[in-house]
Amino acid sequence: MKPVRLGIIGCGGYASELIKRIWTLPRHVHLASAVSLDPADAQSQACAKRGARLFRSLDEMLDHEAGSLDVILNPTSIHTHLPLTLRCLEAGLPVWLEKPPVATVQELDEIAAAAAKAGRRVDVCFNSLYGTVVQQLKKELVEGRFGKVRRVRSVAAWIRGSDYFQRNAWAGRLKADGAWVLDGSINNPLAHAVANSLYFAAAEHHQLAFPESVEALLVHGNQIESEDTSSLRVVTAGGVEVVCNFTLCAEEILAPSTVIDAELAEIELHDFSTVNIHWHDGRKESRESYKENRVEMLEELALGAAGQAGPICDISMCRPFTVMVNAAFEAFGHPQSVSPDWVERAPVGATVRSRIRGINSSLLAAHRDGRMLTKETAPWVPECGRLQGLGNYVRFAGLNGTLPGEVCPG
Repeated sequence: MKPVRLGIIGCGGYASELIKRIWTLPRHVHLASAVSLDPADAQSQACAKRGARLFRSLDEMLDHEAGSLDVILNPTSIHTHLPLTLRCLEAGLPVWLEKPPVATVQELDEIAAAAAKAGRRVDVCFNSLYGTVVQQLKKELVEGRFGKVRRVRSVAAWIRGSDYFQRNAWAGRLKADGAWVLDGSINNPLAHAVANSLYFAAAEHHQLAFPESVEALLVHGNQIESEDTSSLRVVTAGGVEVVCNFTLCAEEILAPSTVIDAELAEIELHDFSTVNIHWHDGRKESRESYKENRVEMLEELALGAAGQAGPICDISMCRPFTVMVNAAFEAFGHPQSVSPDWVERAPVGATVRSRIRGINSSLLAAHRDGRMLTKETAPWVPECGRLQGLGNYVRFAGLNGTLPGEVCPG
């Protein structure tokens, strides 16, 4: 096919990771234009040498290039997703929007309405969802190969030091520049595992399961205002239980694992790339991805932009994810600090790493039993919050909340 002519907002940070992969796909994508605040830096110059025109702002790029571009890739800060995406749609261009799509459900609904009005797609870059192994597994789930899905549970333990939270002005923040960010494990680095969990819990192929109720525990071991350690229990509108237990304050790294408890088998997606199937009759299957899912994502997005494929993950499909994140923050309120008695801080090179003592074993125990963290295995946990009846959830009201809620036992 003719390569899609792409404009990207930014050259550094995470944008640079996507650009490297774009350059491996010349038959699918041509990086024609890029916004760069510093055209003299090395990455911007590398883009220019490969034929991209550099512009100082999105408006400048759209003024000069809108008529020659096929799509805009928006991998900017969470709180700038809304205005920049709306500007692209106003210019008549589809958008590939980095995850999470936005911070609040009202912003998501605004983008979805603008996309419908403009007649343009906004595809969301939950790259794991685009992976071949995920798509094959979802197809089998929908077709009923494993019987009824009863529960989906995810766990991960990553390490993010002080340098990670100091890399920009919004990392680890609840708000930035007056706009909600809700940065943290569930709405940024481990959002892929959350989205996968809701995806596998849904009955239809192009669907995330909608949360009917959400219980949430949100704390931090790092010295930030948002959460870096989370424990969630969701009951979907279809009656499937989804449980997620994550930390960025690990004692040692534990790769993300999403387990589907189905009628006929237990299926694990390990590290977003390997599927292990344990049938209840003793049979075992395993399959592995041999291509990085961000490359697969870009290939699929390019096919979609060329009119050769439908969306795998568009803006409207992401609504259950954003509702779940909003309900978690609204139910729990301001994330709480883990007691200093349970946090170890150690300098490692130029960063300081915060580790919660016993967190790995606590997460694994909760994951194995399909439950949230409790004081039995994690004595430092506070009480969690709960919101129910989310079918009409249309606005994130903030951390004090306006919806009826109740406190559940820790």
